[in-house]
Amino acid sequence: MGKKPREKNPQVDEAAWAYKVNIVDQNYDLARLVIKCLTSIVCIGLASYFLSKAFGQSTNVKVSWVVEFLGDIKFKVSLALTGAATVWAIVERRLRKNVVKQFAPYKKSREEALDKNRLSSTISHDGTTSKKDRRQ
Repeated sequence: MGKKPREKNPQVDEAAWAYKVNIVDQNYDLARLVIKCLTSIVCIGLASYFLSKAFGQSTNVKVSWVVEFLGDIKFKVSLALTGAATVWAIVERRLRKNVVKQFAPYKKSREEALDKNRLSSTISHDGTTSKKDRRQ
């Protein structure tokens, strides 16, 4: 014979149980994060201690120079990426306008084929906003 199915305990509230499980899960995640942070701090401290013992005090100047150099590179790369993103946005806008101009006559002919009584919108023949509707 098989086991009898376990019946639900009416005294156990499902929401309270889910809340307790969530709290335990969050505490576990917090403990793991604290352990990772402490491990990183200890590794950095040990590395700086051994580097100072191995290479002497002149290492601090070289390390700060390297950090400054990497900071400059980081700034230059972010500046270059900003410029590249701006150029890309301008090119994309121009390409999108060209596509709208290319398909505007097709759209107009399809609209006329579907509904002969359709009123024309204020969009110009090439698909751009008409001059009277543009913001001043």
